[in-house]
Amino acid sequence: MNGELCAFIDANCDMLAEKILYLQYARQPGLAERYAARDIKLCLRDIKYHLSYLCEAVAVDSVSLFLDYISWAGSLLGNLKLPPEDLIINIECMKEVLIKESGRNSENLLVSYLDPALERLKYKKEVQFSFIKNDSPHFELASKYLSFLINADRVSANKLILEALERNVSIKDLYLHVFQVTQREIGKMWHENKISVACEHFCTAATQQIIAQLYPHIFSAPKNNENKNFNVVAACVANELHEIGLRMIADFLEIEGYNTYFLGANVPKDSIVKTLCERNAHLLAISATMTFHVKYAADIIKEIKKSPQCSNVKVIVGGYPFNVDAGLWKNIMADGYAADMAAVTSEASRLLH
Repeated sequence: MNGELCAFIDANCDMLAEKILYLQYARQPGLAERYAARDIKLCLRDIKYHLSYLCEAVAVDSVSLFLDYISWAGSLLGNLKLPPEDLIINIECMKEVLIKESGRNSENLLVSYLDPALERLKYKKEVQFSFIKNDSPHFELASKYLSFLINADRVSANKLILEALERNVSIKDLYLHVFQVTQREIGKMWHENKISVACEHFCTAATQQIIAQLYPHIFSAPKNNENKNFNVVAACVANELHEIGLRMIADFLEIEGYNTYFLGANVPKDSIVKTLCERNAHLLAISATMTFHVKYAADIIKEIKKSPQCSNVKVIVGGYPFNVDAGLWKNIMADGYAADMAAVTSEASRLLH
């Protein structure tokens, strides 16, 4: 049923979006007059986004992913000073149109996703939090580092990290308590429309440049001999361009003594499987930070499990969608899941030892 519904939405997305919009016009007299022709096109685009995210969530059997998207969409409308009821009525119209057009066989499935979304929008409470915790081991260091990045002061950010190394702050602590938390905070700030895409990209690029200076320390650090015979391949799935999180995961496993082979962003499925065979890999770490990319992770896992040469390779997944839905990794038949760098070492040990 999930596959049939997704196929129907994909094939009829334009028609569905128009029906949803015009039904909303009928439910909200005066709404059409609020929008110019350009705005109507944007409304149709947004409805298609809603449909696409619903489709992706249904495909991997995850209500949590759709709820997370709807929460973000609601917050975005709030930041743009648009009435919250616009989105609520839009989702109500989406539910009515989808049930009518897709047939009653899909009704229960649609209700299981759209009713919780409506509840989330109607009774949502904003929760303020930061990834940089006051009680974290290097709160002041992480806070200063983030401030330098946001203010485009890459030189001071670099100096801050090098001075921390001179004070014997470990590479592990820098990765865990500075780089990881600041990258997540930067992503959250973009998500909340507090910084631009350009600012987010600058901050990430700056951190990548700073990390590059640390490799002599990583390669010369004492290694855990228990892991020296295990080969790990790390790759971002096809179309996934956010590589810094997985790069840090690979570095962290390298520090732990594993032999890592980092492939970077946007790696085709066939190339990943071929590399696993060539490197005699024991573990694959794959990253998908966007909901639209979870299906590519699932495809890779299917390909690995049916390949005689690498069917014994264990697969750990990670990235934002897997943090949103803690059971998602099981839905796509992965062997394990790591929420962060600290978790990946214990998960790798569990799977390989």
